[in-house]
Amino acid sequence: TDNRIINFFYSARNHDKISKYRVYLLLSHILNVYPFIRYIEVCSLSNGTYYNTLDAAAFQLDEYKKDAIRILTHHRNSYMALIPRKEQITYQSAGTQTLDTISFIFFPYYLNSTNDAIIINVDERYIQNTMSGINGLRPHFRAFVMDSSGIVLSDSNPANFMKNLSGDAYVK
Repeated sequence: TDNRIINFFYSARNHDKISKYRVYLLLSHILNVYPFIRYIEVCSLSNGTYYNTLDAAAFQLDEYKKDAIRILTHHRNSYMALIPRKEQITYQSAGTQTLDTISFIFFPYYLNSTNDAIIINVDERYIQNTMSGINGLRPHFRAFVMDSSGIVLSDSNPANFMKNLSGDAYVK
């Protein structure tokens, strides 16, 4: 509900650089406080405005924007959605690496529109380490997180990330 985010969505039509800079400062602060958040995206479907905190190569930002628009269009009837994502990212300073995230997509109710969304991308390894800590308390149990369709979002075994277990008897 931060005014900088609200102003960004409303002033984005005018390409207000001051509003974009204020959002940059806010999101940078959030990323510094919560290191398990890999990056944050702010997107408006109504005017095509997109902002991403990744230090990725400029040519990839259009790909991320298209991916965000695709996800938002598919989930815009929800208040919130949880999506596993696996992306190849080319960083300006560190080359290419694979990034596994769990994306929390919020359609802020206070904007009265399902065209505007904030996507918070959490590092899947952080969630996995949390799950491993839970498993460490009871080593004979397997703890994992999956969505309603049976896709594994987090497991103590990294090889299971984004696997579909809906056919397994214990999942049914």
